[in-house]
Amino acid sequence: KQPWCLLDLHDEPCLARGRIDAKERLEAGMERFLQGQEGEGLANFLTECFHLTQMALYVGLMPAVRRINTILKDLTRAQEGKSGKELDDIRSILGLYYQSWSTCLLDPVFAHQCCEFYVTQAVWINMLLGKAVQEGGSKEEIVQRQRHYCSSILEFSIKGMATWLSMVVRHKPAILQGISLVPLVDCCVTLLERADLLPSPLAQTRIVELLLVFLDSNRGGPGTGWGRGVSSQLAPIVHTCPAVQEQLGPALLHTYYAVDVIEGLDVDKDSFDKFGARAHIQNLLEHMWLRRDCRSSVIAQAGTPRFERFLGANLDTLLYQLNDSLRRLTNVRQLELAKKDEASWAKVPAKERAEKD
Repeated sequence: KQPWCLLDLHDEPCLARGRIDAKERLEAGMERFLQGQEGEGLANFLTECFHLTQMALYVGLMPAVRRINTILKDLTRAQEGKSGKELDDIRSILGLYYQSWSTCLLDPVFAHQCCEFYVTQAVWINMLLGKAVQEGGSKEEIVQRQRHYCSSILEFSIKGMATWLSMVVRHKPAILQGISLVPLVDCCVTLLERADLLPSPLAQTRIVELLLVFLDSNRGGPGTGWGRGVSSQLAPIVHTCPAVQEQLGPALLHTYYAVDVIEGLDVDKDSFDKFGARAHIQNLLEHMWLRRDCRSSVIAQAGTPRFERFLGANLDTLLYQLNDSLRRLTNVRQLELAKKDEASWAKVPAKERAEKD
């Protein structure tokens, strides 16, 4: 925890439910400066560069990534129900847009350095957690020390790490060649498993999405392995990772019901879809269940309070899906009745009729 960080990060949420008090840190830094403490009490160049990079990626790179993802989804959705020249035009726009943004953001040198930074951040978090263990003490003391060390790590840095790497794996996984991803996987699983360190369900679901991208469940059938393009590197990392085999399953059960407690303000800010997030978790759980070396960690949770809350959240999801299905059936019936009245249906604009059909 370094009170001399000069960035304006006042009241930014951190891991372990920490918050940055800029005024307190500035006063602490000034006190050390006035006392003539050179070194520990003054700004450290490397530390400042590290935090500056975190902030630069947050205010520059992340908004661009979110905007690109939104536009790509909109253009992909616009293709539904289209055909002929109209479909070709949309695909042309989608292709041109993809080429334009990928030329900038997925420049091999720039993107590789961003990936290296985020993996370095994962190594840093692993080192902090390991340092707390090496310092000894009871289990409670170690846990408390880990929370203290993580209480100054900005939450947005974890979201950014997962969001950026998900994009790279989806669109240009070759950029990850030469980067050791073992610390990244360890860090992701540890943060998911330790809800006391990463209590935000929003950040948890970003990590779930990243792991699911590694699985590449949208391409290929069962047994295609973890990741694509870089699967030769990702597959053995995940398959042999003890944290994945022992901790990921229980962590996913917790995350599944934890997304139910997100408050509206945060939901609006991040355009969060609770049931969409749960669908990602279900897909990841399914992949784990099909692996014998991971299944046992999920089975071991049977009968525990965590598993019971998971079942309750599943019931909530099923009720939502039932209500959604009944609503859709009602809309279909209303459409059928509207079509029976041919005179009224003919008055409906052609475009609206096509959309309803």
